[in-house]
Amino acid sequence: MEIKILVIDDDDEIRDFVEQVLVSKYSVTLCATAQDGLQKMKSEKFDLIITDLQIGGASGFDVLKEIQTLSPVVPSIMMSSFTTLNYQSQAEKFGASDYLYKPFEYKTLIEAIEKILDKKKG
Repeated sequence: MEIKILVIDDDDEIRDFVEQVLVSKYSVTLCATAQDGLQKMKSEKFDLIITDLQIGGASGFDVLKEIQTLSPVVPSIMMSSFTTLNYQSQAEKFGASDYLYKPFEYKTLIEAIEKILDKKKG
């Protein structure tokens, strides 16, 4: 079964990087806006959602809240260049399974995804 991952980030370089890291192993859908990401969540099922904290004028926290409404069993990872514990704890409060500090290495991303997907399998 193909694992589908949705990536929501307004930064072209981050989206390209994440796609390059994941595309050989996963089905990856990229969205540059929170609105596009939420539309994709309504029309497709994903196994994991990766979102940025700041997506243009939108908040990644709002995306996390929407994930909890639309697909509460789907795990999520929040990415951000903001390294304060306050943001991380807020992300966890809104359902994020992990919080990655930008910039991160591809290995960090893969490890976070595998840990979450392994936990999801049970």
